[in-house]
Amino acid sequence: MHIDSFAQHKKDAAAVTAKIREIFFLSADPKNVSDDQAHNDAFFSKWTGYYFSYEPDLILLAWEDDKLLGYLMIGTNSRKAVAYYDSRNPSYRTFADQFDEYPAHLHMNCHPSSRGQGVGTFLLEDAYARLMKKGLKGLHLVTSPALRNVGFYRRNGFSFELLRDFKGYPLLFMGRKLALV
Repeated sequence: MHIDSFAQHKKDAAAVTAKIREIFFLSADPKNVSDDQAHNDAFFSKWTGYYFSYEPDLILLAWEDDKLLGYLMIGTNSRKAVAYYDSRNPSYRTFADQFDEYPAHLHMNCHPSSRGQGVGTFLLEDAYARLMKKGLKGLHLVTSPALRNVGFYRRNGFSFELLRDFKGYPLLFMGRKLALV
C-alpha cells in the first residue's frame, strides 16, 4: 500500500476523481443519494469541492496497485474555509469557536472492501506528519455521534469531543492535537 496526493494525478485527474466519487457514494447515507445526477453532483461537491478547489495536494490517496483503497482530504485553515462553506453547509460554523485550537479539518472515506484493514489509520498517520511539518497544532472532523466512525477516530487519537445541536440534529466535533515538528 502506498499514498500519494491527487495533485500528482494531473494527467489522469478525471479517472482518479471517478474513483474518489465511487468510494464517496458507497460510503454515503443512501437517503442522500439520488437517481438525479445533478443532485449527486451537488452532494459530492458540497462535501469535497473545497479540497479539490483549494488543497488538491492534501487530498491523500491510499493505493494497492491501481485500486484506490481510500482517500483523506485536508483543509488546513478551517477559519478561512468558512466563506466557502457558508452557502453550501450552514452547519459548518457550529464549531467555529474551536478552529483556533484545531485549525485543520478532514473528510475521509475508505472503500467498503478496504475497511478494517488499516487503510484509514495509514492515511491519518500520513496526514499527521504532513500537518505537523506545516506547523499546524490540531486537526478536527465533525460527524454524527451515532455513527460507527466515532470509535475509529477515538482509537486514532481524536480525544477532544464536543457535542452540539444544529437544527435538531446532533453533531459531534472530534479534535486531535498535533505535536509540532
